[in-house]
Amino acid sequence: MNNHINIQAMFDVLMKGEKRIILFGAGRGLSHYVNKINNYIWYLCDDWKTPSYISEESEYPYSYTALEEFVDCIIDNDEKKQRRHVKLNGRLFKVRPVKYLEEIDPAKYMILIMTDQYENEVRKQLAGIDNIKSVPCYSYWSNMHYYEEYNRGLIVDRVIIPYMERLDHYMVQNGWQFPEDEYDKIKELIGRGEYIANGVAFQITTICNLKCKYCADYVPKLHEHRNMDVRKILEDIDTFFSVTSRCLYVQLSTAEVLLCPNLGIILKKLLSMDQVGHIEIFTNGVSYPKDENILKLLSDPRIIIYMSNYNMPEKSDISRKVYEQYGIHVIFYENQAWKIEGTQPYDHHLSHETLCNTYMMCEQARICPHEIAEGRLTRCGRIQRFVEISEFDTKHDYIDFKDYQTKEDLKQALIALNLEPYLEGCAWCAVPFQKPDEYIQPAEQLS
Repeated sequence: MNNHINIQAMFDVLMKGEKRIILFGAGRGLSHYVNKINNYIWYLCDDWKTPSYISEESEYPYSYTALEEFVDCIIDNDEKKQRRHVKLNGRLFKVRPVKYLEEIDPAKYMILIMTDQYENEVRKQLAGIDNIKSVPCYSYWSNMHYYEEYNRGLIVDRVIIPYMERLDHYMVQNGWQFPEDEYDKIKELIGRGEYIANGVAFQITTICNLKCKYCADYVPKLHEHRNMDVRKILEDIDTFFSVTSRCLYVQLSTAEVLLCPNLGIILKKLLSMDQVGHIEIFTNGVSYPKDENILKLLSDPRIIIYMSNYNMPEKSDISRKVYEQYGIHVIFYENQAWKIEGTQPYDHHLSHETLCNTYMMCEQARICPHEIAEGRLTRCGRIQRFVEISEFDTKHDYIDFKDYQTKEDLKQALIALNLEPYLEGCAWCAVPFQKPDEYIQPAEQLS
């Protein structure tokens, strides 16, 4: 029953009338996952033109139909829930006991698990029911994002949804009005086969004024700490944006970038790029730039500074007052807890299917930026660090700008990397294997 699928393939089966759906789980995750799948289907069926690198067909053959239209009933173990009906987007469904599955025609159904917390227990329970041995069983969380080849849904999963989610998050966070025409622009660019990035980070320094034990960028573990060659950074900016039609945001990385002596030159360059939506800078707030020209540059409305609460108010309060004085947009995280991200990477030996699903379901891989460092781009910034501090090595997860002679070749390589359903580095990352409540307070320092 542990089949892997993607939502487009499932939707195609449903639209052909080959299967109906039984949902397992009437708890809090039910409406959440149904709405996520419906959001995916809505984008899938919208009127954007399928680019030629996916298919020569310009239109998707099916119109939007909500998932609940294919649902016959909901299963749950809780007897209290079995006594009532559940409403999904206006439709009522009877909640039935698990025993009901012993009576269904297994050829007519697929089962969708609507809980991630109890998924393993549910799968064990279903495996013990002889009548449904042949029934496909999927979970949005663990096996509904598997792609054996390019299709239209892969663009939804890797381009449209991450871009729109990041855009919505950014607008809500800043109290700004959502640009209604942005999606139309994205649709047009996709149809023309253009390259779109929701975000990119340029590594400009590996020097920091703290030594955080669980640094997400592994800065204390790096063998060398330096400012990158500014000429190479500017060259990389030109190269990337020569083939990128739209980029929602640019980050500067990897350590305390406000200390970088070339910050002004780099900011001026990025602010001159029409494709750049806004620029993000993350700081620990322990210090701030003393150059007044830099402070004036940082007051540009396209620049946002994110500052974490490192429990050093005697320093961060001073920085915040300076930024306020210059009209610099600062988002301060008052109460912040981190995942334990800075643990030593090691090989978890994942199967290809698990590797695909780990990557496709990683929230950071979906919305975090590509990272460019000295002419090489990786889909996830951690890949860069894993290579530098561990035995991990890869050719799959990188694009080296010098390997491409023409802009068109580089653009196609970027599109292909963006649509890859896995990264080899995911097998070395600790984040997917952490417990949901495994958080730490930021900025515990190494001695």
